[in-house]
Amino acid sequence: MRIFKTKTFYKWAKKNKISDANLVEGALELEAGAYEANLGGNLYKKRLATKSRGKRGSARTIIAYRLKGHSFYLYGFEKNERSSISNSEERALKLIAKGILSKIDAELNDLVKKGSLVEVNYE
Repeated sequence: MRIFKTKTFYKWAKKNKISDANLVEGALELEAGAYEANLGGNLYKKRLATKSRGKRGSARTIIAYRLKGHSFYLYGFEKNERSSISNSEERALKLIAKGILSKIDAELNDLVKKGSLVEVNYE
């Protein structure tokens, strides 16, 4: 599985000190079936722990994922900032998920080269 973050998510994660190790852990948990909500359209809500806080009081992420496929971190927010995403945000994220999940590896590589996606490297 390859794990990606959008340019916008990358900036948010950096600002909120969400490490790539946290992202890998979250993506692997999602792959194993552990997530907070299935929003439909291959979109999932997943909690991530940060250094100073556990999962309950920390970051929430929206991930596009298809079984045995790649994971794409699309959106993130802190629990203390808001409880969830709006219906219009959910619809928009589902459209993004549909488009990005249809990409083949060569197209994903091009998006990484252009800076639209950042790949999370892990062993």
